[in-house]
Amino acid sequence: MKRLLTTVVCIIALAFVIPVPDGFSAREKPGDRKVQRAQRAAEKAISYWTKKGEASKVERWTEISEAIESGYVSDELLQWATNESRKDYATDRRRMEKLWTKIGRTLRRLHELSSPPSWMGNDPWGPWDDLPFEMRRSVHHGIPSLNDLVVTSHENSSSYMTASADGAGNVLDSESLRNWAAGNPNASATWTGKVRGIINPKHTGWSDPRISFRYTFSTEKAVAGISYAVDHGNDVSKRYTLDTWSNLDFSESEFSTWSGDLTGKFYDKAPGNVPNAYIIGTVSRPHIVGTYRAQRPDDPR
Repeated sequence: MKRLLTTVVCIIALAFVIPVPDGFSAREKPGDRKVQRAQRAAEKAISYWTKKGEASKVERWTEISEAIESGYVSDELLQWATNESRKDYATDRRRMEKLWTKIGRTLRRLHELSSPPSWMGNDPWGPWDDLPFEMRRSVHHGIPSLNDLVVTSHENSSSYMTASADGAGNVLDSESLRNWAAGNPNASATWTGKVRGIINPKHTGWSDPRISFRYTFSTEKAVAGISYAVDHGNDVSKRYTLDTWSNLDFSESEFSTWSGDLTGKFYDKAPGNVPNAYIIGTVSRPHIVGTYRAQRPDDPR
């Protein structure tokens, strides 16, 4: 028992004295163990090149080590590393191959975090390089891609979908619905769904972002809005407006605002042939970034 207690005390003490690299959290380090192994491999490479006396290589390997630690890998550094890994080393080839195996994949993964995803366009949260590593990684790996939100397999599944050929007006797929809309100037179709994204961290306590669309048949225009939840305690949670858009053009199968901060594409629900049952797209605003899938009831009313 005494030995067990001593071991526990030592582990706790080590947790406080082992340094954590800048930009890493003690709970979750970038890349976790793989990045740490790559960091150690880079340090071994620095030692290797130092012994060989090649100053230029030492400088490059130091740059790689710092890049792995910070989580930022430039295009130029990745290109150099790629070219270097293809060289046939006359001496100690096996050791260098092992080093590159550990380092190369990590460099490529971290390089992907060196710029925002293409759908974010002009980064709404300021310079990408100024964002904490954890935030950059969350944007890349915590937000589903558009393809992940589109179900194209299991044709008999209730969620199976196909890309729509027309815009939102196509939801009036029956004569009775068209007659109903013609006699009702306020006739509309709605889509609602969850935003798989990240609310700007400066808004502490905001959660559960949801998006909604409302298309009015008489005007052939749509409005959209994103709301968020706030827990007020005592099991009381209220929703508030986060962002809104108006005069969206839903005449085509895809749409985008002029700035590209909201995009969307219509999808049909294949089983049952429900036209434009889903809207799948991206949002990139100062308050929130992410992807979404919004669904409407079969009845556009």
